[in-house]
Amino acid sequence: MSKVNNKTRAPTGGREIVCPECDRASTVYHFSWSALACVWCEAEVNKNDWLIGDSAMREKLWVFDTQQYLEVYAPTLEAAELEVQKFEADSGLDFVLHHEWKIYQDEHEAETN
Repeated sequence: MSKVNNKTRAPTGGREIVCPECDRASTVYHFSWSALACVWCEAEVNKNDWLIGDSAMREKLWVFDTQQYLEVYAPTLEAAELEVQKFEADSGLDFVLHHEWKIYQDEHEAETN
């Protein structure tokens, strides 16, 4: 992935950028800013430190369950598991990846395309 620079532009549908602190993707629609706070980790990141995202970093639906149902949107299973760990620490619940997670992800992909 390359870094955002002064020639980086956003198409009409926006451009995906990735936080260098947490590796989570966000979409921006212009680059008329000098720094942004990441919506995921809240780190203040200078414009030229953001990474230009790619489709591999697009967030996917990951479904976890136990006695509760939890949907997590993250680009990778590892990132989703980190989010779940934070939620488990806050809630005291334990979650495991749903055994049919791929079906949920495929249905979500079909709905969003």
